[in-house]
Amino acid sequence: MPEYEAQLEHLRRYHPDRTARPDYDDFWAGVVRQAGDQPLKEAAGPVDHPVRQLDVAEVRIDGLGHGRLCGWRYLPRARRPCPGLILFHDYLGFRGRVVTHLMWALQGYAVLALDLRGHGDSSDAFHYSTGGPKGWMTLGVRDQNEYYLREVCGDALRALRYLASLPEVDASRIGLRGVGLGATTALTVAALDRRVAAVAADAPSLCCFERALSSAGGDPIAEIVGYLNRYPDREARVCETLSYFDPLNAADRIACPVHVSLGLKDGASPAATVFGVYNRIQAEKEMRVYPYDGHGVAGDVNEEVVIAYFQRHLKP
Repeated sequence: MPEYEAQLEHLRRYHPDRTARPDYDDFWAGVVRQAGDQPLKEAAGPVDHPVRQLDVAEVRIDGLGHGRLCGWRYLPRARRPCPGLILFHDYLGFRGRVVTHLMWALQGYAVLALDLRGHGDSSDAFHYSTGGPKGWMTLGVRDQNEYYLREVCGDALRALRYLASLPEVDASRIGLRGVGLGATTALTVAALDRRVAAVAADAPSLCCFERALSSAGGDPIAEIVGYLNRYPDREARVCETLSYFDPLNAADRIACPVHVSLGLKDGASPAATVFGVYNRIQAEKEMRVYPYDGHGVAGDVNEEVVIAYFQRHLKP
């Protein structure tokens, strides 16, 4: 038996306690309400490309409260209404080029690939009262009501609202797919909005925050570690803020099918932190573990698995 099998057996029994504060549900109800009430102010411009089966546009919608989100929208010209798929990139990534997501659109999905807030062509106009050493992960980290991840998750809820509103899309068949921070965002949105029909989360980061702070390396968690190294007296307040955005506390709210993939050699998303969240999910779920891979999560091998997963649940 490979040595990693013993590690997996231990991980499957790992059930950390939730760290949610008493007002956790009220906090997220407020975010959901704001994301639903604020006008989208959507705008779309056609993109010239050679694939005749698709209509591609660059779209922009208002982010939660502040800022403007930018992304690619792909609409198949046949078989409408069609299932929808929202793609969330990893921290410090971007939405890619038009060609990046053709594989999904050509299967018959209406695809929305957005730049996360502050990444790529999406702006971040929120006024944070506190900053940090670098990046976005410590912006507003001393108050959950102005923390960067609150805005990111609110933006994602608005992206779901936008895609579901399109007449070309079957709103009962919308899936979310994310990598790293995008995977964490997808899991959170699936817990908050019942319109999500399936979610695929590759190497979700920032799971089980308190454990991740002592075991994860690289961005985005390294930014928080660097902040606490500079301001050790703020640890308790920072951990309180992070608890609102830990998918550990949202996992048992997810009602749709979930696919999770991870690499056992992933330093940015340690296996124990991902298993801690996965083991709390009560909905239909499946996990694919790649014992010899890291944050890249097996590339095309995993891509084939996720393609089959969404075909089963969204039926393009």
